[in-house]
Amino acid sequence: MVCTSQPLAAQAGLDAPRWQWIRDKIVEVEPDFPEDLANSLKERGHEVIRKENKLDFGRGQIIQRTHSKECREMRKLL
Repeated sequence: MVCTSQPLAAQAGLDAPRWQWIRDKIVEVEPDFPEDLANSLKERGHEVIRKENKLDFGRGQIIQRTHSKECREMRKLL
């Protein structure tokens, strides 16, 4: 979703900080989620839960079509 809503390269989209909406104003974030972003969410009234394990957010994969009609696969390595 990051790649379609923001002008980021595919790998940058996979590397972007991940969060997950749980319910109401409760969100979970990755262990290395930037503190300034977490604080910004808290200032807006969200409860931010920092998870200990990145794997709680799953893994990301992208197949990107290039102008030459070739596809390349990129995987996020942990």
